[in-house]
Amino acid sequence: MVWSRTNIDATLAAVLAEIHKTAQTPDPGFFTLDQWADKWEMVHGQGRMYVHKAMKAGILVRRNFRVITQGRLLMMAHYGPPEKPPQKKRD
Repeated sequence: MVWSRTNIDATLAAVLAEIHKTAQTPDPGFFTLDQWADKWEMVHGQGRMYVHKAMKAGILVRRNFRVITQGRLLMMAHYGPPEKPPQKKRD
């Protein structure tokens, strides 16, 4: 069966409409590669290299956020600190 826009359930259509019209604000501490490079006063290539090395070391993680850039709604990768695991309580 070939799926097209006419075969979408009304509820799914409403959900998709809500998803595609809203942009997300990235979590605090999450920046794009260009933003990290500007923050560290480096060119894009150097910033990219350091961000990817930080990801391998577990210092940064990647999350995709839906943001508006240049008038378009796009999914963009943002990099920031990982969530801290809950601390164990001492008895």
